[in-house]
Amino acid sequence: MPNYPFLKMHSSLNSHKPQIDFTQKLRELMQRLGISSFKSLSRAAGVSERQILRLRQGKVGQMRVDGLLKLSQALQIPLSELVATFSVLSAESVPSAEFRVLSTESVPSAEFRVLSTEEKQIDSESYTQHSTSDSVPTVEQEKAPDSELHTQNSTLHTPHSALSTQHSTLHTQHSALSTQHSTQELLQQVAHLQNEYQRLVLMLEQQREKLSQEFQQSSLEILESLLLQWPTAAHKAQENPQLAAVKIVPLVQRPIEKLLQAWGVEAIAPVGAELPYDPQLHQLIEGNAQLGELVKVRYTGYCQGEKLLYRAKVSPM
Repeated sequence: MPNYPFLKMHSSLNSHKPQIDFTQKLRELMQRLGISSFKSLSRAAGVSERQILRLRQGKVGQMRVDGLLKLSQALQIPLSELVATFSVLSAESVPSAEFRVLSTESVPSAEFRVLSTEEKQIDSESYTQHSTSDSVPTVEQEKAPDSELHTQNSTLHTPHSALSTQHSTLHTQHSALSTQHSTQELLQQVAHLQNEYQRLVLMLEQQREKLSQEFQQSSLEILESLLLQWPTAAHKAQENPQLAAVKIVPLVQRPIEKLLQAWGVEAIAPVGAELPYDPQLHQLIEGNAQLGELVKVRYTGYCQGEKLLYRAKVSPM
């Protein structure tokens, strides 16, 4: 009797998978930050409780990127660590398909009955050929082997269709795993960009601090003479009330003029100057004046380039 082995694909991908639960991991992170419930985490992160449920189930690939970013900030962990901790791919390995040849004992009952039928057909054919070896075959007897071969071919085609169905199912599962892997790569790229953004923000803060220190240092160098001489002059003025103020004014005036010059700041007009009234540059402190009428400067104003800093305060003549 000929042997007809059948190939059967056995893959652990088709077996029942236990439900993966990351609830305990999430609670540990929440307890570390003093977050008492998932509803509190939902409010703190600004995401829905459904998103938190997906995180607990390891369905990171079904979550929005902005939701993952908010959760990573609320839990105070990097986005890449959040994805790695609550991803299904990190909790289980994907098994590979295994193929094995089954013996007659491991073949399902339906397939075993097919084999038994084929054996009976072959035995019957051998008996018929032996018993009629000396007689002339009829037309029906000549057609019988062709019919039996067609039946055998149909029987063999059934397991082949089952294998094709299993192969199609595995291909679908492989496509789903590839999609999930692509999603994880995208999340890792987002985490990398976020880290790069934070690095640039820190660099700008450091540059701003450095520029501020340089500005303070340059200003102190310009005001050096005032800082060193003014306390002494003020002390002498207190000891000698008769000391003329004209001797103290240069100690203050020169450093200030030097500082304004370094910053590109210019006075609109000196105090006491008489000039035509311009409401764009002058501010009346009393009375009224028409455009072009002479006014007297009481308090000087300043411009920095084309930018007006302070209007000069004037009064009518």
